[in-house]
Amino acid sequence: MQLDEASLRQHLSAADQALAEALAASNHEGAARARGRRAAVLTLLDRDDDARGALTEALAEAQQHGLAEQERELRFMLGALATIAAPQEPAARTSAFAHWRQALKLAQASGDDALALRLHVQLAQLEARNGRPRDALKHLNAAAPLCPADDAERRYQLHRQRAALLATQGQGAAAREASAQALAAAEAHSPVLGLRARIEHRLFDPEGDLLALAAEAEALGATDLHGQAHMLQAQEAFAAGRFEEAAASAQLARRDALEVPDPILYTVACILIAGCRERQGDRVGVLAILLTALQSIEKRFGAGSGQPIVAVLDGLTQRWGPDEMTRARQAYRAWIARNPPPG
Repeated sequence: MQLDEASLRQHLSAADQALAEALAASNHEGAARARGRRAAVLTLLDRDDDARGALTEALAEAQQHGLAEQERELRFMLGALATIAAPQEPAARTSAFAHWRQALKLAQASGDDALALRLHVQLAQLEARNGRPRDALKHLNAAAPLCPADDAERRYQLHRQRAALLATQGQGAAAREASAQALAAAEAHSPVLGLRARIEHRLFDPEGDLLALAAEAEALGATDLHGQAHMLQAQEAFAAGRFEEAAASAQLARRDALEVPDPILYTVACILIAGCRERQGDRVGVLAILLTALQSIEKRFGAGSGQPIVAVLDGLTQRWGPDEMTRARQAYRAWIARNPPPG
């Protein structure tokens, strides 16, 4: 439920009153919690600087009085606030790393697996945005055994992210295994999530009846899986050497991925389109789709999200050779001059 401004101000007043009462009673734990509540409300009111100040005061109080549980929760909040308020700022990421790493140490020392799980996932996302997929993968691997056995949806999301990162690292067998773990968790959760996972698993292990999956999606009314279905069609056409058909289906998947949004699907679709164009001898087209994709994905999903695209571009230089890459870039710039983007 989304609260309006008047309701939020009532919550802020209640937090202020709780803080005053805790301070009057020398209740340091209560004061730290009240400041944390104030910060949460201030963030919802778009008063990020005030929220940061409240959290910093609460953290100082927790440290002064040895309140380890409050300290690790407050550090989690400070890290989250830094990434929300200024996700593109290096200083904000540095602050988030510092708070989350310290919070993780405290959570591990106290046996707080629930918070450690949340922190590993957050740190993985931050490492990925910073272009460090191996470090991101380490955090996801550490998070996996902490995930509750009865939380099938969270296990699905966790293994899904692991599969994507493993694939970008060229670890195909490990990516398929992680995708299979995601599939098992999804099927334990619900038919719709199981269908989604089966479609995603096809990206790592293309087996099964595509038409049957499409029919199941229609029967379940899972319209949000259209992009995944288009991606499967593209993948099968590519494997059969039907590159025009594959590129057309991948373009549909790319469009759907932006609407959902789904950065993993978007990335895979763009890379497949580039593969089609390369096999057709269209090196300008390869650069056009990859450079456009890199700009779009980082604008839409944040800096660092285009790292898999960067890896593919780096691979082109090795595969084509530096001289051919230089000629392709020159031809691409000439093409751009003739076909400037709209607006």
